[in-house]
Amino acid sequence: MNDINRYALENNHFFETKKKIVLAGESRIFNNWREHSTITREDFLEALEWVCSDPLKEDGRMTREIGLTPTGIIKLHRCYGIDGFCAFYCDWKFQNGKAYGKLWNGEFFERPCKNEKERLYSLNGKTVREHHKICLSCRDRV
Repeated sequence: MNDINRYALENNHFFETKKKIVLAGESRIFNNWREHSTITREDFLEALEWVCSDPLKEDGRMTREIGLTPTGIIKLHRCYGIDGFCAFYCDWKFQNGKAYGKLWNGEFFERPCKNEKERLYSLNGKTVREHHKICLSCRDRV
C-alpha cells in the first residue's frame, strides 16, 4: 500500500473533525444542502462517513462522492476514462466480477421565481426548475 492510501485509511479523511463541524452547526455545506433538500443531519453524517472512508485508487484518485437530490443524498462512484474524463455512477453493483451502475448527471431542483422574467419563462408562473450537479468528496471541506 502506498503512502497516499495509508494516510487516507489511517485518518479516514478527517471524518471526526468534519462531524464535529456539522454537529456544531458550522458546516456551510450541510447548512446549504439542508436549505435545498429534505435531508437531515443524520442523513448527511451517514453519507459523510461513507464518503470519508473512500479507499482511493492506487494512484491516490478518489472513488466516491455524495450528491444532493431534492429529497436526499445519493452515493456516487467515480469512474475515470481516457484523458482524465471522470463520470459519476449511482446504483453501483458488482455481479459476476463486473461493475454496473447508472450514469448520474445531476438533479433538477425547483425554487420560487425571483422576478418577472423568471415568471414569464416558468411553466406554472410560480417556480423555476434548475439542473445542478452538486457533490462532495472526501477531500472537500464541509
